Amino acid sequence: RAAAVPPRRINEIVLGKRDISADTALRLTAALGTSERFWLGLQA
Repeated sequence: RAAAVPPRRINEIVLGKRDISADTALRLTAALGTSERFWLGLQA
């Protein structure tokens, strides 16, 4: 919950049912200390 991203959204991303939005990338970046490009690059 530190990322303020609902568990369902994370699950859908992991299962490939949902893309990582810019908003989600920013939240994950803040929580995990990574870059937005890292998360958005995982979709490519």
